[in-house]
Amino acid sequence: MSYTKTINDYLEALALDIRANMARLDVNATGRTSRSIEVTTKLNTGQLLASSVLEATETGNPPAGQGGGIKLDAAELWIQVRGLSLNAYGLKNRIDKQGTQLFQAGGRTSIYTEVVEDNNLQDIFLNKLAEDTSASIINALN
Repeated sequence: MSYTKTINDYLEALALDIRANMARLDVNATGRTSRSIEVTTKLNTGQLLASSVLEATETGNPPAGQGGGIKLDAAELWIQVRGLSLNAYGLKNRIDKQGTQLFQAGGRTSIYTEVVEDNNLQDIFLNKLAEDTSASIINALN
């Protein structure tokens, strides 16, 4: 039995929910992170891939001394897309020293963590296995 389609459907649904959460929470300024989310499936396996920046949509960006910080060009692009009048160098320095406000607040779980937790893959497969087994028994009886 092949479960590749079940896996693909599950991962595509997760990707849609994650993108919707990003849009709802307005953390999709340029759209690059949202567009980076992709699903790959092959022979009963699958992966949900995304830019490493996706993690920062939940955790925020820590200070540079804790493995965080941001690049100046990222700060410039974010300011431009948001239509703000900020000094990109000042923003970069502040984040490099203090982390983002989201990081300082302890992050959140509403972008991808809750989506994954709410969509129990084990239940989906048990239901699919039950459907397939029932169909096989019915076919054998006919």
